[in-house]
Amino acid sequence: MAGDDGVQGFLEGFVATYSNAEVDFFYVSPAKKGQFSDSVWIYWMTGNALLFVDVPTERLKDYERYDRKSKIRLATDVVPTADDIQGSNYLAEAKFVEDILRDCLSSSRKIIVKKNETNQRPEGTPGKPSPSKPSQVPGAPHP
Repeated sequence: MAGDDGVQGFLEGFVATYSNAEVDFFYVSPAKKGQFSDSVWIYWMTGNALLFVDVPTERLKDYERYDRKSKIRLATDVVPTADDIQGSNYLAEAKFVEDILRDCLSSSRKIIVKKNETNQRPEGTPGKPSPSKPSQVPGAPHP
């Protein structure tokens, strides 16, 4: 499924919305069969996070769900044991995260997304604001 699962386009849109890096590195786990759909875990090395994505997918206009609900921030959302979760709906146990990272890194599916004109966030779409370009007024000094 890797060739046509839409993950590349999904990540290009995600990076355009949430990353300030010039180059982002991702490692994608093999797809797992779920009750309603297949899904993959994606290790976003540049952003130090894991994303949980149903496949097939595509480039989206709004990634808020993935930023808020389907993401584990490795620096803040991982706790040593299940007891440390204490009913939280966003914390993850270290062993669980370790297994996901192992799957992602050992899958040998690496995706590199470079920030360029083809994956810039279109104006007017949700997410972080696009970098604004200085207006070019004829005869005005350029910054």
